[in-house]
Amino acid sequence: MRRPPRIVFLTAALAALALWVVLDSRSRTGSSEMTAPVLPARPAMQGAAIANADGARLELPSRSAPGALKQDPFRTESWRPAAQAPRRRPAPVAPPLPFRYVGRVYVGAGSMVFIKQGAKLLTVRKGDTLDGNYLVESVGPTEVVFLYRPSSTRQKLRLGAPLEGARPAS
Repeated sequence: MRRPPRIVFLTAALAALALWVVLDSRSRTGSSEMTAPVLPARPAMQGAAIANADGARLELPSRSAPGALKQDPFRTESWRPAAQAPRRRPAPVAPPLPFRYVGRVYVGAGSMVFIKQGAKLLTVRKGDTLDGNYLVESVGPTEVVFLYRPSSTRQKLRLGAPLEGARPAS
């Protein structure tokens, strides 16, 4: 049975590696402790002077002592944004009044105000509900006060000044 050449090559490489490890471990002698290499002594760095090939003295600049740390260098930091206070929802706002003042008619002791909503002409008295959302709270001489029910917001519709002599008869 013939083996593929790749397996033969890998087996030979593995055998060569094993032989090299065995021979290398036999050649080592002495203790198995690692020792640091001995380096030549260096002159002190603070204010040290070194002579170059020309004989000129080169000196390192002196350093100031480090000051106290402003922050702890090992503090933990979070990349998450800081927690914010929950936002308050803005107060509900009523849409602009869809009504326009047309006129007023005095009837007996009271009066009726005519307003226009789009193409519709409406008669308004205190207590009426318009569009299911607007309640007429009061009808005064210079304004009509509406209550927008979904947000309980009061809105005022300014009326024209009453004409002289157009006051109700007493």
